[in-house]
Amino acid sequence: MKKSIVFLFVFLFLIFPLTETFAGSDNQAYQVKDSYIEFFADGSYAVIEIIYPDCPDGTTGTTSGQKKYTYYNDNNVKQWVICLDGTFTYTGSSATCNSASTSYSISNNSWSVTKAQASRSGATATGEFTVKKYSLGIVVQTVNKTLTLTCSPTGVLS
Repeated sequence: MKKSIVFLFVFLFLIFPLTETFAGSDNQAYQVKDSYIEFFADGSYAVIEIIYPDCPDGTTGTTSGQKKYTYYNDNNVKQWVICLDGTFTYTGSSATCNSASTSYSISNNSWSVTKAQASRSGATATGEFTVKKYSLGIVVQTVNKTLTLTCSPTGVLS
């Protein structure tokens, strides 16, 4: 039954892409531009979304965006979210990452983020995360995740 619900969720997710809009600090509308699902052997899964504004007209400018990784258990209950944010400058022939930062939220108190570190190099922002699940004070599961957000020379984030 659980697998049927997950497959239905995935089917609907692919047929009706997310169109959620986010307000950025500059009051520009941000939308989910790309999303996919990562499945795990134990039945849990993660939804990965890339969120950024429509690219401005022209071949030069700045943009910012976020890669959001939401982890669900095998009962389709959200456990935690980790995010990588980046700002970029692009010229039409090259791009540069100007800043990178991480954030996270925990929905199930059994989990804890023990590492959330951001770095940048060239046109790529990178976030390294370690999320641990505890039971009676003992670590029972560890998830190490690296998120990357890259800007193309024309301002498209991936």
